[in-house]
Amino acid sequence: MIVAVSDVHLGHKDEGKQERFLEFLNRCDTGEIDHLVLLGDIFDFWRRSNGLIFFCGGRKKEDPQEQATVERLVNTNCKILAKLSGLQVKNLHYVVGNHDYYIHRLQKRNPETYPFSVSKTLRLEDDGKWYFFTHGYDMDVYATMESLMSIDQYETLSESLCFLTDKSGWLADRLWGVSEVIEDLKYRIRSMQKPPAERETEMDLITRFAQSRAAHLFLGMHPMDSLIYGHTHVPGCKKMDCGAYVANTGCWSGSDQGWYVRISEGTVEALNFKGENVV
Repeated sequence: MIVAVSDVHLGHKDEGKQERFLEFLNRCDTGEIDHLVLLGDIFDFWRRSNGLIFFCGGRKKEDPQEQATVERLVNTNCKILAKLSGLQVKNLHYVVGNHDYYIHRLQKRNPETYPFSVSKTLRLEDDGKWYFFTHGYDMDVYATMESLMSIDQYETLSESLCFLTDKSGWLADRLWGVSEVIEDLKYRIRSMQKPPAERETEMDLITRFAQSRAAHLFLGMHPMDSLIYGHTHVPGCKKMDCGAYVANTGCWSGSDQGWYVRISEGTVEALNFKGENVV
């Protein structure tokens, strides 16, 4: 059995998702799961200082209640990290997203101590069928901004935004210099930082790209692999004419949160977590 989850965005907004996601991990804490895939953007380093997701540093909030909320969220994030480190699943994988791309570099610096493997994409087998996992930011580039930047440039930008957040205009100037497309680049960078709900047209293009017969040529997957991705925050699962599946893991932010994908005995399902057993 394979379970995949993405787009929790820990560190961004208090929506009750921390406690719910921790309960989800508790339900995943079993050796019956062969692979648990954290499919990117589990943490959100774009919208908050990296370390402050896990500790209360800097100036305290003037409002005691607001400070207590911050401390509660940080403590829960630490519990989630500890839970991930001790899960009994047979294999734990982390496929980086755009908002947590920095984890890719951190794992390379400390490969011996990381509790999970870290990669940009992943290919797994279950019950004789193969599944390709990617967060989905690569399809965002191919479908909506390939004329402006390459995948490598996007990944450089994603890692930089883990530190610069609101300095997108400055970053565009630094990365590409003065050119006739700089204003469009700045717009695209600001658009990247918007939630998917404010990019509906672009998210639809990504969905259509994922379901196209040519997707494997861009993504490096085998033609008959099923594709599992996140990024768009739009959960769903479709069985294609060829028999392969295209499934999206949804998200844990906003009003429609708590989604994951479960793969078992050749069947792929997009499910909404309500506290039930995952296995």
